[in-house]
Amino acid sequence: MKKGLLRIIYSAVFCLMFLLAVPSIAADFVKKLPAISASVAKPATVGDLVTKKSYVYPIIFRMGQIGVVNDPGLCGAIVPLIPPYAYDSNGLPVTITNDAPAFFSVGTTVITWTVTDAAGNFDTTTQKVTVIDNELPSIQIANVTVNNTIGLCGASVNLGTPVTSDNCGVVSVTNDAPSFFPVGTTLVTWTVTDKAGYTNTTIQSVTVTDTQKPFIKAPSSKTVSVTSRFSTVSNIKLGLPSTSDNCGVKSVTNNAPLVYSVGTTYVTWTVTDVNENTATAIQKVTVKLGSTRNKSTGTENNNSIVIKTARENEVMADGLKVTVTPNPSTSYFTLKLDSKYSTPIMLRVTDALGRVVDARSNLTSNTTVQIGQTYQAGLYYAEIVQGPQRKVVQLIKVR
Repeated sequence: MKKGLLRIIYSAVFCLMFLLAVPSIAADFVKKLPAISASVAKPATVGDLVTKKSYVYPIIFRMGQIGVVNDPGLCGAIVPLIPPYAYDSNGLPVTITNDAPAFFSVGTTVITWTVTDAAGNFDTTTQKVTVIDNELPSIQIANVTVNNTIGLCGASVNLGTPVTSDNCGVVSVTNDAPSFFPVGTTLVTWTVTDKAGYTNTTIQSVTVTDTQKPFIKAPSSKTVSVTSRFSTVSNIKLGLPSTSDNCGVKSVTNNAPLVYSVGTTYVTWTVTDVNENTATAIQKVTVKLGSTRNKSTGTENNNSIVIKTARENEVMADGLKVTVTPNPSTSYFTLKLDSKYSTPIMLRVTDALGRVVDARSNLTSNTTVQIGQTYQAGLYYAEIVQGPQRKVVQLIKVR
């Protein structure tokens, strides 16, 4: 009962004290209200933000990537940059900076943009700048001409070193050259590759010239005997020469006459290789007066020859005359063979290399022969033989 009475008394006293204090608290609030209002309405200044740290950071917008090709001849480019947009929520000025280089090398460079307000608050963003190498490397090399290695149909060739360049650098130079070059022309492809993987090529012409003459050894000398100085010999087996060449033999010819008179005849053998190099050798053929029989065997010494003898009462010293018209000729040659003797006349025509292109036999005296219709343009030699008489006439065929 006493406790309840005490609680009532305490509550009454507290209410009385609050009612007595309210007027003074209200009066003090009203007195300070203008100053509080002015403080709230006043904006922040740079000094305020420096003195009292601002926790509102500036904002910088993100930037897109940039892609450019290299400047001509350079391994990179000068790239103009556009600053990003940035602002400060306090309305204060901001500064924008970056760490970009003055020159961007080929490849990707990441730069950092930074915005800073007056209170030292900052924000950053990054931007990728990619420079693409768009330039091919270059390569040049001179052509090469060499002679064959002696005894070989070709040569090992020092190709030299190509001149190369690239704006960013060359990483490799290769070629498809063989280790040994045959006689003739071989095309070599050179390839240069730069750091970006770009390639370029050039062609080098490598020519190996066969300057080696073929080898030829003439058959051994031949000697046959006849019983009359008016006799002639044909079909002598001359034999075959020995030949060889580093690249191969194309042909072997000789200028042997159709018939041989008493005396010595020198036969020229000519070998031509596949590259038109030539060499010659001389074979001696002698027709002499004497027996044609082997005394011990009673057989002929002259193997496979035919001996013809003119009538003894025929003197043929200057009895054969040859006239050629026209000469030079564009079509054919007319040969007029004048002789006061009846011995058959043999005709053989060779070209400038000694190759037989035409042959006639058993022609009669005082006759006319047409030759050369199918000859190519060039020099030819017509050999006319009647008994011991031999005439050689140069023929000129023109187009």
